[in-house]
Amino acid sequence: MIIDYTDAQGIKRRVELPEGSKASPGEGIPKSVDIDELYQDAPFEFRKRLVEELWNVGLIEENDFNAGDAPNRIRAALLAAIKFDTMSIISFVKSLRR
Repeated sequence: MIIDYTDAQGIKRRVELPEGSKASPGEGIPKSVDIDELYQDAPFEFRKRLVEELWNVGLIEENDFNAGDAPNRIRAALLAAIKFDTMSIISFVKSLRR
């Protein structure tokens, strides 16, 4: 059975567990793509937002990234993830004017 859950750090994960298993999701076979290796130097909050946005556009498992429109969906997820940072920068600069 496929289980979607949020881990202890607040990151969405998808795992596979045997039918009827009483194991915790953290013990399952990972199915969702873990971007931590790629973005290990990025701030945790950015990685968390990016995973959320990838899920929002349906990019969860490795196979999802093979779809013909995957590059456009990845771009949309990245833009959505950095939109928060853009707004934070604007707010910070505006606060300096006081």
